[in-house]
Amino acid sequence: MFNSCREQSPGGRVPPAQPRLFWVYDRSPGQTRTRRLIDGAVPLIDRLVALSRLRVLRPVTRQVLDLIRTLRH
Repeated sequence: MFNSCREQSPGGRVPPAQPRLFWVYDRSPGQTRTRRLIDGAVPLIDRLVALSRLRVLRPVTRQVLDLIRTLRH
């Protein structure tokens, strides 16, 4: 399951559009709101990826990966 998550991760590609769009429209000095968003999201995503390894969460992980695949095509 972890390999499936890794295959769907952006890796070396361009980051997802949402943080970039937030950054483009962020009018706070030095884009501090965007920096706070990223600082909070990265640990959360890291924790979710670690939890996705649990057997009980595999069906949810598959659903998320299917949704990502759908949005990419």
